[in-house]
Amino acid sequence: IVVMVLMGLCAVLHVSHAVWLAQHWTHPMINQTQPLFLMVASLGGLFADFTPFFLIGDISTAHCHGFASWLLVALTLSVGPVILKNFRVWALFVNPAMKARRLSNMRLLSYLAGYVGLEVVIALITGFLSPVEGVSYDYTTTLSDALVARRQCSDTSSGVFPIVAYALAIVPILAGWLVACKNRDVS
Repeated sequence: IVVMVLMGLCAVLHVSHAVWLAQHWTHPMINQTQPLFLMVASLGGLFADFTPFFLIGDISTAHCHGFASWLLVALTLSVGPVILKNFRVWALFVNPAMKARRLSNMRLLSYLAGYVGLEVVIALITGFLSPVEGVSYDYTTTLSDALVARRQCSDTSSGVFPIVAYALAIVPILAGWLVACKNRDVS
């Protein structure tokens, strides 16, 4: 119940943030920060808020793989706008070969949509070939030494999706970090 309450509070905060952005869309301070990217980041946070729903009820392979896949997309939607904004700054001010290139908000968001699409396709393919599985195990309580049958998500059977998911999550974050360092002339 505590997790559900926290999920609800976080979801209310993310929706409130999106509503506030919509109300103040034309304010100069908000307009200069590109509110569309802030809205997408807020949507990513909302996605992340609902990730634990996959673990409600009986733990099955579909629940486990759905949980990991949804969390991957939520992470990309949360950090993707910041990475893309750093890329735009790098393309305009640091990389002379790309100065003539026009990087509109829609073009950058299409890059993000394409990356999320790639994640979804990979999640679907690995969901059929080698999903994160729900497995049973015996749990011994410390008070009564009774064995209790439980289920948990396990990626030890195949390990393909977690490795691919880690790569899909870490590569853009590292690229964004590198571009941010280049933008700020950090050596």
